[in-house]
Amino acid sequence: MRYRFPAAALAALTAMSLLSSCSSKPVLYSGSLASAGMSAPETSEEISLARGYSSWYTSTSTGNCTLTHDEREKLQNILSRMSEQPLFLPKIEDTANVEYTISSFQGFSAVKYNDGWDSWVKFMESGLCCSDTKELDEFTAELFKRLPANDNSTTSTPADPEIVSLLECSLECPMPANNEEYIATAQAVLKPWLNSLSNVSGRYRLGAFQYDKGRHKSEVDAAGYYNGALEFAVFTAFSADDIADEETENSAFSESGSYDTFYHYYFGPSVYARFRWEDGVCRVVDYADVFGFQSGRLSNGLYGVNTYSPEYPTFFEFLADTDRVKEYEERFPDVPAFAIFYESISQNVYMISDGRVFAITIGYEEEPTKQPDGTLRGEWFENVYGDIEGNLINSPVYYPGPDDTQLINFHDGFKLVFDDYNMDGNPDYAIKIDSDENGSTYYVKCIDNSGKPYLERGEVYVPGRFDDSLRMQVLDDTLLAVPRKDSSGNISMAAFSFNLNRDTNFVDDVQIDDVRMYSQRSYLPEELRSYEDGTQSIVMHIWNNTAQDIAAGGSYTIEKRVGAGWEEVYSGSCSDVTVPAFDNVDVNIDVSGITDSRKMEYRVAMNAGGNTVYGGFWMGSTGAPQLVISGEEECPRGGNKLSFTVENSGSGDFSGASGKLLLSGKELCDVEIPRISSGESAEVSITSVMAGMPKGFSAGEYTLKIVCDETFSEGTAKLLDIAPERRYFFDGCKTSKSGDTLKITLKNRIYSEKAAEASYYSVYHLRDGMWQSSSYNNAFDASSEFTLEPGDVITLELADFTRSEDIMNQLKAMASQFQDYEGTNEELSILKNGIPEEIMEEMYGDMRTASGELCRLTVNFKDGSSEYVYFIMP
Repeated sequence: MRYRFPAAALAALTAMSLLSSCSSKPVLYSGSLASAGMSAPETSEEISLARGYSSWYTSTSTGNCTLTHDEREKLQNILSRMSEQPLFLPKIEDTANVEYTISSFQGFSAVKYNDGWDSWVKFMESGLCCSDTKELDEFTAELFKRLPANDNSTTSTPADPEIVSLLECSLECPMPANNEEYIATAQAVLKPWLNSLSNVSGRYRLGAFQYDKGRHKSEVDAAGYYNGALEFAVFTAFSADDIADEETENSAFSESGSYDTFYHYYFGPSVYARFRWEDGVCRVVDYADVFGFQSGRLSNGLYGVNTYSPEYPTFFEFLADTDRVKEYEERFPDVPAFAIFYESISQNVYMISDGRVFAITIGYEEEPTKQPDGTLRGEWFENVYGDIEGNLINSPVYYPGPDDTQLINFHDGFKLVFDDYNMDGNPDYAIKIDSDENGSTYYVKCIDNSGKPYLERGEVYVPGRFDDSLRMQVLDDTLLAVPRKDSSGNISMAAFSFNLNRDTNFVDDVQIDDVRMYSQRSYLPEELRSYEDGTQSIVMHIWNNTAQDIAAGGSYTIEKRVGAGWEEVYSGSCSDVTVPAFDNVDVNIDVSGITDSRKMEYRVAMNAGGNTVYGGFWMGSTGAPQLVISGEEECPRGGNKLSFTVENSGSGDFSGASGKLLLSGKELCDVEIPRISSGESAEVSITSVMAGMPKGFSAGEYTLKIVCDETFSEGTAKLLDIAPERRYFFDGCKTSKSGDTLKITLKNRIYSEKAAEASYYSVYHLRDGMWQSSSYNNAFDASSEFTLEPGDVITLELADFTRSEDIMNQLKAMASQFQDYEGTNEELSILKNGIPEEIMEEMYGDMRTASGELCRLTVNFKDGSSEYVYFIMP
């Protein structure tokens, strides 16, 4: 049967207790369902479960369970006991996390919410909630064990149990060493999973299959070392040979079915997955829709495998070895046979992240003329790149285009300035392609994992600069900082976007008007960022983003990150330098005094322009975790959950440990801190029951302390001694009616003294256990917006639109369109003379609210959240 709360009994309960004090709950009934003559929800044999989703109607992991007789009886008893508890109506829903849904088609549907401060189970058929969820939580957890879901997956996993098990695929095998072995290993890891699909039914059934038999062959997308182990992304293609004709329409592996995760209209049946080989075992760590092949998501962080035994950890160290670079330059022909150059003027050797060495030659198409300033001027057309033996790798690199030659001045023998502008570990550069009397236009080019400089990142005009090639200031992997002149001739620094899909390449909301410093390796991939043990000195870039020259250099200190703070470990001095306006200078920093071999985060503190400027770097080879613990911001007492965020900002994984929760220095309970990988974070939650406070956390300062060999910072959370209701803007309202106008008076009583910025509001009433829109609805009225400062009061006036002159005029206007209507005299009379009240009641009766009905004002805020305020219609 459908589970409904009897409307009369619900209204009676509401009237008794709506205005009673209510702890943290907005509406708390003075009696249980049983005392009001209401029965508990009834369960059934078939139960549906869902978890890991953001709203109650969508999920990423679902399944059905058939209950035994004992299990069904146990669930019924749990629901009966919950019905004897005080129930309440929720204050919020859309900003709360949904932990699970348990439902039966004939009986009930219950959803577990958690907003980080409180938790409750809501019975969807009535909208009423229960805060005592322990028994239902434990029962549901046991049912979830029957589902093969992977809670640790970070991928967007389909709900089908057969597909979830893909992330459980693993195989003991030797470490693959090249592309052919990556593909063979991927196929071997996936084979048991593909074979298992012959035993399932539905759209994921797959019988006989063969690798690389279809229209497309398997390919390696990327490979590299990630967090200390080999990972590789492979697109694995196969055939689906025995899908019956009647199955093709719904098969996940058929062209006739839907194009989804495992079928591409061009490639055919496929799996696009990322694998990790570690300690003799290869396993699937992520997968994506095959339409995302070569989109970059699964290849993130994989920058090649050093199969060429590179002598240098990064291209910066390679370029710093000028003797070695010169040796390579002599091996690369000055003017390769395939280049259509009259004369080459710049030869540039570079190393990419996997250790291979390439070269770019820049030259003039015809004989250039020498200028008074010593530069050469001529038409340049093609720039050639190839491997170190002089073999052409691909067609020439064109500046600025294949059909355009351009007169430009270059210094004979100039060198490209290499840096990493997209954080992939490969060298990139900016080259001048045009100049005028005020500055130059530069083309930013990024080199990819094949050694090809074809990743175009756009062109930018730099006022006051005429260098043949220059270094750009890096902000992140998509933004550079460059000087820009406004219409008045004033120069300032601006953020230049790499995103060529933008309408403009400048991002105006990024402010750059200070002095900045960062190490040469700061914007390399994480795996290449740390300097090796024994490094004697490092290069720091000092960027002056102001309009005045500044002095920098001299004495400095080196500090090590310890938790959320910094600790001085070393001091030294470097050369005094002058950094020109809107330009940069490099300084060498002595780091020989750092003796800790663990990979740690450091920063240099130096005076530049009269202020202390910090520049960060990493150093060390042995991974070490760095935990930063942050507690909740100040909030009211009374919640049943306290949460801390533990972030591992270090270079090594944290293996987990025990912790202690303290209140004003007094231990309350033990807390288990989970394993946290480098760069990841975890939420550690403690319930009030665990802390010995079954009625909710009391006011005070709580501290989470981790107990282990390392010393980590502690996190605190402060609960204020104020009423829990003040977590919300409105803890109640006053209502009145004047004719067809409803007046609702609200006061902003939130503890944080934050203004309530509402975008719209509307009124609902409870009918047959369900919330329905009322005729007092301003959702589409511009006047619904309001801002209410802390402590202020506002009275909202909502008219019953079904009784307004506007709606009657609209209906009459519609009726005038039926002049040729051939109906009965009664119908014609209605259309000409107006709509009688009884017909209006028939049309809008479900929306009209009677006196004494339970109502809910929903206030929607501009930040996307909302809040409920309950009242009885006057």
